[in-house]
Amino acid sequence: MDEGGPLRSLVLGEFNPVANWGKWNVAISSELVRVEVMRAVERLHVMQQITNDAFAELSRVASTFLAQLRFVPMNSVVLRRAAGHFPTVISAPDAIHLATALLWQEDADEELTFLTHDRQLWVAASACGLATGPTSKS
Repeated sequence: MDEGGPLRSLVLGEFNPVANWGKWNVAISSELVRVEVMRAVERLHVMQQITNDAFAELSRVASTFLAQLRFVPMNSVVLRRAAGHFPTVISAPDAIHLATALLWQEDADEELTFLTHDRQLWVAASACGLATGPTSKS
C-alpha cells in the first residue's frame, strides 16, 4: 500500500511483486493508492525515465490493475482514524492505508490480509492485529 505498494510493484516491476496477485475473492484499498500508482507512472514519464510508448503501456497496465480493486473512500472517518494513535511510527500516507484496512475489517467483520513492501508499515499492521502478507523490503 505504500506508494502503491504491491500494485506498484506489479505495474512498475519494482521490488518483488506479490506472486499470487489476484488469487483472492476481493481486494480492497484506500482511494489513495490510485493517486500513488498513477503519480509514480507520471513521475517516470515527466523525468524522462520512460518513453512515451512505455508511459502509455504502464498507464494501461496500471488502470487494469486498479480496476481489480474495490476502493474504500478516503473520508473524514478514515482521516480521523489515521490521525490517531498507532503502536509504531508511520507516515501520514501509511496511516491512511492502515486506517482504511482497520476500518474496513471492523465494518466487514471479516479478516483481511494486509499487503505492503514497506517494512515499517508491515510492522505497524502486524502490531494492530492485521494478518500480513510477506514483505521484501527492510
